[in-house]
Amino acid sequence: MTRFLCRTCGTEYADSGESPPAACAICEDDRQYVPEGGQQWTTLADLRREHRAVLRELEPRLTGIGLEPSFGIGQRALLLESDGGNVLWDCVPLLDEMASFVESRGGLSAIAISHPHYYTTMIEWAHAFDCPVLIHETDREWVMRPDPAVELWSGDVRELAPEAKLLRLGGHFEGGQVLHWTSGADGRGALLSGDIVQVLPGQRRVSFMYSYPMLIPLPAREVERMGGTLEAYEFDRIYGAWWNRVVSAGGNDAVRWAVDRYVRALDREPQDDGPPPPDDDLRVAGVDMAGGGWAVVVLEGSRVVEAFRCETFAEALLLDAAVIAVDIPIGIPEREPREADAEARRFVGPRASSVFMTPIRAALEAETYAEAREIATALTGKSLSAQAYALSRRILEVDEYAARDPRIIEVHPEVSFCELARRPIPSKRRLEGLVERRRLLREEGIEVPESAPRIKEPDLLDATVAAWTARRYARGAAAPLPVTHRERIGAIWR
Repeated sequence: MTRFLCRTCGTEYADSGESPPAACAICEDDRQYVPEGGQQWTTLADLRREHRAVLRELEPRLTGIGLEPSFGIGQRALLLESDGGNVLWDCVPLLDEMASFVESRGGLSAIAISHPHYYTTMIEWAHAFDCPVLIHETDREWVMRPDPAVELWSGDVRELAPEAKLLRLGGHFEGGQVLHWTSGADGRGALLSGDIVQVLPGQRRVSFMYSYPMLIPLPAREVERMGGTLEAYEFDRIYGAWWNRVVSAGGNDAVRWAVDRYVRALDREPQDDGPPPPDDDLRVAGVDMAGGGWAVVVLEGSRVVEAFRCETFAEALLLDAAVIAVDIPIGIPEREPREADAEARRFVGPRASSVFMTPIRAALEAETYAEAREIATALTGKSLSAQAYALSRRILEVDEYAARDPRIIEVHPEVSFCELARRPIPSKRRLEGLVERRRLLREEGIEVPESAPRIKEPDLLDATVAAWTARRYARGAAAPLPVTHRERIGAIWR
């Protein structure tokens, strides 16, 4: 018996024999999309060969469960451990070692999923743990694999445990639900929101949409209703749908601000109250390789308050900075080339040679360059340059730090300057290129120091524009390459 999964949204369908369904109803809905190349399917057997489990403790009694490389929409699930019974929030397709981990923590008493885009293999999980899947009755039409384990509930609140409640919030889907966890964030309360309440880049703000990929907003009155519902609940932290999409503090205020800004934007009111709070003192950092060390530039608002060289990346992480943007690959590929690198090369046009393709992990971990070339050729059909291999230690080190530190994002100075200028600019190896870079930063209100100890001018400018991108990311204004990427890791931010 073969059950097929949609490659685009990850939904598992009921048994359809040897042939997949003719179409994915979820992707054909105007909140999703069918890829340009047409509908594509896979199976659990194929997924097991291509992906592996990722488990990360996010706080006591809350563990993230995801896949590498990401699949479908790329969400991660959350295991919430409760004395009243453990809950799996949202879902990812593979069980295997994930199920063993969940079993070791006491199994599951229920599965609750924010909305249909994350249903994936929820029935497989329900059968493995003999527990119900709680879906709001208004979303029944989107259950593509009907099963007695699906429990359709009605109303606006469903208690899961003394400290955990499901709230029907609607919005993205009529039955869209969030989970309020009173014990989360050291007792200050947490909201597990999927993308019913979408946590934005920068981890300070949230928003709402009817369709994210199609950019269809919700009516203002619906967003006001959602905000009014959440006013009855206290939560300091908001866990979104992807790794490191977390508002770590001020969750209630983030929702209030988002509702107000959203409604005013749709009403086209001319005033702009700006973000709460003002970020003139927002502190961010840009980091660029400088010979054997690292060039670091720290911005507060638009002021360069520090520019220095350090010998290890760990020293840069000691900074008090909301975001640290670094020019080095984060999210190392296992087999296939990174889409982020290919998109960046296209984005900078004639400066494409400045963006190198990130080697696969096995080649970076090789003991010698000869071994790395052999591995890369065997697995990808292409060798790798000595320059790329020479950076292997740094790439692996930063990638490991980035997995643990949500402040770290990847940038590329040529991409950032191209975004700033809205066009490719001359090479930094030419005087006119350096002058142009200083001019562009000055127009943004950033006065770059004439010099900094032991940092060459091109590296100083690159670290500064990296800090400019870090500031955009912290403000929720940065855009990823590829443009459809939703996670912090795996994108080049601009």
